[in-house]
Amino acid sequence: MLCWHLISFNPPHLFSEGATGRPVEANPLIRTLGALLVWLVMTSVSWSQPGGWSRHTIDDRLRGADGVKLADANGDGLVDLVVGWEESGQTRAYFHPGNSAVRRPWPTVTVGAAPSVEDALWVDLNADAQLDVLSCCEGQERSLRVHFAPDSSRRSDPEAWTTQVVPCSQGRSRWMFADIWRDTPGQPVVVAVGSKDPDGMIGLLLAQGPLEEWTFTKLADTSWVMSLAAVDVDGDGDQDLLYSDRKQAGSGVYWLENTGGGLQADSWQRHLIGAHGREVMFLDWRRSHWQKPSRSNKESVGHGLGELWVGIKDRQIYDLTAPRDPREPWLEEVIDVKPAEQIGRAKAVAVGDIDGDGRDELVLSCESAEPPKSGVVVLRRDGDQGVWQIYDVSGPEGIKFDLIQLVDLDGDQDLDILTCEERWQSGGLGVIWYANPTLVGDSSR
Repeated sequence: MLCWHLISFNPPHLFSEGATGRPVEANPLIRTLGALLVWLVMTSVSWSQPGGWSRHTIDDRLRGADGVKLADANGDGLVDLVVGWEESGQTRAYFHPGNSAVRRPWPTVTVGAAPSVEDALWVDLNADAQLDVLSCCEGQERSLRVHFAPDSSRRSDPEAWTTQVVPCSQGRSRWMFADIWRDTPGQPVVVAVGSKDPDGMIGLLLAQGPLEEWTFTKLADTSWVMSLAAVDVDGDGDQDLLYSDRKQAGSGVYWLENTGGGLQADSWQRHLIGAHGREVMFLDWRRSHWQKPSRSNKESVGHGLGELWVGIKDRQIYDLTAPRDPREPWLEEVIDVKPAEQIGRAKAVAVGDIDGDGRDELVLSCESAEPPKSGVVVLRRDGDQGVWQIYDVSGPEGIKFDLIQLVDLDGDQDLDILTCEERWQSGGLGVIWYANPTLVGDSSR
């Protein structure tokens, strides 16, 4: 297996800048002391870098790539992407080119204009067996836009896609995030959507009949929805909603419990899960079937139905584990991402077995990752109760990263890291992925 080695460290104040702004070498004594300091730091700081994380660009031709969602849109068994480009006001789809060409830019089509787009989602909204795209637009646009897909033979033709504003959404709020709540054969599709102030809210969009007959049911007030996931939190067979609300006094992670009424607003009950009052960012959810050791390591928390992780902007991750009854208080663990000075501010977290040893790692993306800080890192735990070790992925290139997807893009049976970056050298790195260097199944270190 490729070795995971310590990242190089350049101690501050060992060099001064001349009039040209270039470093002027210090005297020999300072160099000797500097070398000693470097050795001491490298043998004591828990900051490591997995060798060989190579970055590959899917598309960097527009500005403001803002989140990426997945689906097999063309039925070839490979994952396809949809991305909203906020600053360019467009939404684009990307079709997996096959494993032999996956490290080159992907075939793409602009599915339509989407001013101030924050999120885009694959979903069949007109029941024609073709995946359409729903764009969530904020700013002055304040609307949901649907990009209806053409026949499969014209999927790559931008002129064949049709874009329309969803009337019941127009001017209502600044739409931020969407997830499919119901996509059952023979029933109309329902999409959960969230927004931010003014008039921030979470609700359900029912795509039934002609576009002008679609309806929206408001479920809860919010301030700034960062992340939204349709999952069966309580294991009762229906879809609930998890979401992170970023701002104001009510910020935190919430569960909207579906008590059986579905599209009836009064049949939903809101529960605070954790991170109350914190600036929560993107979350990830995993259904669990194991007993998580308590902090005392003397007993186990109940079986639990699931576990979620959410990034906290102030360089933390909250690990929230559901008890047997998720209406009871959740177990909360706060993970301080250290060394904090080496990374940006936390943005998104995703969970998965990165190194193939059967244990989950955490992948964190960051914003405000001005060089030499890193914007994407992996956290790996040393034992169930051990310290989280941090491993660099992106290096110093990239400033504002976004939502993370862990997916095997190159067909080598390990999880790669798919994300977006929108601030590097003005235009941003765009839609990118980092190839996992791990040899799956080899747990040697």
